[in-house]
Amino acid sequence: MKLRKVALLSDTSTSVGYETALALARKGYVTYAGIKAPDQAKKLSNIANIEKLSLQLITLDVNSSSSVTSAVKQVLKNEGLIDLLVNGTGYVLLGCFEDISMKEMAAQFETNFYGIARMLRSVLPFMRKQRSGVIININSVAGQIGFPCSSAFVCSQFAIQGLSESLRY
Repeated sequence: MKLRKVALLSDTSTSVGYETALALARKGYVTYAGIKAPDQAKKLSNIANIEKLSLQLITLDVNSSSSVTSAVKQVLKNEGLIDLLVNGTGYVLLGCFEDISMKEMAAQFETNFYGIARMLRSVLPFMRKQRSGVIININSVAGQIGFPCSSAFVCSQFAIQGLSESLRY
C-alpha cells in the first residue's frame, strides 16, 4: 500500500507556485494550494477538476498570522500531517534606496520575509513532532547577489537565504 504524501504551498498565484501545485498533484501528492484572492484560483481549480487531481485550494494570506494558522490547522485536520511545505511568496519592489520609503521597505519585508517566517513557525512544530518533512523556501538569486535599484527586494531575499541556511542544519 502506497502512502499518500501531503503538500502545502504558500502561494500559487504566481507561475512558479501555480506550476508547482499542478506538478505535485500530478505526481500523486495531496496538494493544498494557498490562494490569497479567490479570483486567482479559477484556472487552477478548473485544471484540477478536469484532470481529477487531488488538489484543494485553501485561503492563505502570508501577511496574516491568523490566516496562516487557520490554513495549517485545516490541512492537519484533513490529512493529519504535512510532508512538504513549498514556501514561496513575495513581490519585487524596485527603486533607488533613498527613494523607497521605510513604509514601503517594511511592506516588502512583511510579505517576502515575514510571510515565509510565519509559514515556517506554523509548520515546523508539526514536522518535528512527526519527525519528518521537507521545506522548500523559494527565493531569488537576489538572495546572493545585489542588483541596482532593487535594494529593498535584495535585502528581503538575503534574509530568506540566511534563514534557510540556518534552518538547514
